[in-house]
Amino acid sequence: IMFYNIGALCKNDLFIKVGKELCIGESFDKFDFQKQNIGINPNDAWKRKNLKEPWYPGDNVNLSIGQGFVKTNALQLAVMMARIASLGKKVEPTLKPVITAPEFEEININSAFLKFVKDGLYEGTNSPGGTSYGSRIKEKGFEFCGKTGTAQVVSKFLQKHEYTDITRPHGLFAGFAPFENSRFSASVIIENGGFGSSAAAPVGKNVLYFSQLLHAGRLEDAKKLCENLGLDVNSIFQK
Repeated sequence: IMFYNIGALCKNDLFIKVGKELCIGESFDKFDFQKQNIGINPNDAWKRKNLKEPWYPGDNVNLSIGQGFVKTNALQLAVMMARIASLGKKVEPTLKPVITAPEFEEININSAFLKFVKDGLYEGTNSPGGTSYGSRIKEKGFEFCGKTGTAQVVSKFLQKHEYTDITRPHGLFAGFAPFENSRFSASVIIENGGFGSSAAAPVGKNVLYFSQLLHAGRLEDAKKLCENLGLDVNSIFQK
């Protein structure tokens, strides 16, 4: 409800500007992807062109929680989390090994606002009632932060029976770690996996915990984590 109320007060142009700064609708031409869907950062012009309708106040309400016409891909979500976690650095992904940390320019969002959002993402994972609280990392200094999401495949009003393998919602999670001096970001999509809290957040936790253990030089703990998950440790560490 809080997001709905804020969305109703904002102009659509503000959503577009903030979304663009956080990577929504951004393409990464440096990647040799066979196909890259840059998604949709919708506005009045987009809606009139594609749906032959004007933009309504209710569209902003939908947009405030990432629903409605907005569309993103997994890489955009990971980059968005990195830009929030860094409090406004225009982080850009690369497939090349990075020896020294690059100097990123600043995005055009007040860092105090980003700090407010970053703190909220911490609470969403590390406070009771948060949607990813059940997957939290309990080790001090390794806590991760983030937000779960659930993308409906079919409308709940049309779904008259139990979910099937192809109508079950997609589970999503996007986050970063650690909270202080954040270094890693990740996004997870489990197709037809169900809710983000039960399907995607546990995967995000393991990815972010594993990354932190490796960075801390705790190879044995990283291997133990893989073994507990039933993964081929030797294959992973050879890569």
